[in-house]
Amino acid sequence: MSIELINVSKKFGSFVAVDNVSFSINRGELLALLGPSGSGKTTILRIIAGLERADSGSVILEGRDVTKEDPRDRGIGFVFQHYALFRHMTVFENVAFGLRVKPRKVRPSESEIRKRVMDLLALVQLDFLANHYPMQLSGGQRQRVALARALAIQPSILLLDEPFGSLDARVRKELRRWLRKLHDEIHVTSVFVTHDQEEALEVSDRVVIMNQGRIEQIGSPEEVYFSPKTPFVFQFLGDVNLFHARELSNGEIVFLPDDARGVEKRVFVRPNQISIALNLSEENPIPATIQYINTAGPMVKIELSDIKGNPLLAFISIEEFQELNLKKNMNVFLGIKSHHSFDSPPNF
Repeated sequence: MSIELINVSKKFGSFVAVDNVSFSINRGELLALLGPSGSGKTTILRIIAGLERADSGSVILEGRDVTKEDPRDRGIGFVFQHYALFRHMTVFENVAFGLRVKPRKVRPSESEIRKRVMDLLALVQLDFLANHYPMQLSGGQRQRVALARALAIQPSILLLDEPFGSLDARVRKELRRWLRKLHDEIHVTSVFVTHDQEEALEVSDRVVIMNQGRIEQIGSPEEVYFSPKTPFVFQFLGDVNLFHARELSNGEIVFLPDDARGVEKRVFVRPNQISIALNLSEENPIPATIQYINTAGPMVKIELSDIKGNPLLAFISIEEFQELNLKKNMNVFLGIKSHHSFDSPPNF
């Protein structure tokens, strides 16, 4: 089922949670709503579900305006961040709950309920825990039970609100890979909310990046990461260095802070796009001093400061680090392999 939001706005008192937002979600797509706390992403999810009513605008599901419809009439499954499982019910009964409360004329038979529930538990790899209670499960297992319960009613749309937010980092990584695989098997139109950039970029088909109730950019994970349209998107999606630079009439970017020619620019550079050299050269013209070196991990992370004391961050390989024999407090020269530039705002 496709989803379309048209000019949706929502206020809570004087706070604007969602500000004239419009976007569409294709049938069978897995879309991430990504942004910092307070950016409006969960409010949008709840408006799609019907748990919140928009102050203005429309919600269209497969061509049908459901803006004023009750949640029960929208055919939507919702997975909450904190599971919301019934403690007094077994895993089986938690998943079966949505089927048992259907009106009698549309309620499946007991044998149909049992088959559907056990099939779902097998799908989420928890059929062996059908008779256990939530308190006997790990956090990751409870989250999968919550997902199975949402799928039991065979929803046309699946909404997930920070589905892995309360889990530790290792379990989060395992579950997000599992969710991507599950989605590829069932192809239900899905929207999930997260503030974890890595999670959104790894799992989703497309990403909607939110900031202060508005959309900053919509695109595939590759598009938003490698072709950010705004400074906010560039800074939000991973580590970044900000340089005060100038653009000359021929389009060349000059990074040296004492060069007064050209148009003032904000230049953003990923840490892995910074080169380090021991000597000044045309390719490495920016002087800097090493402040801290972290060799743990696949890349060496080097914190530096420029001649004005501004912090910088570079990622280089172990081999390059060993070849240069870098040390703390060493003076070096930096080069820029790739960058994105934006016009500087007034008084920047």
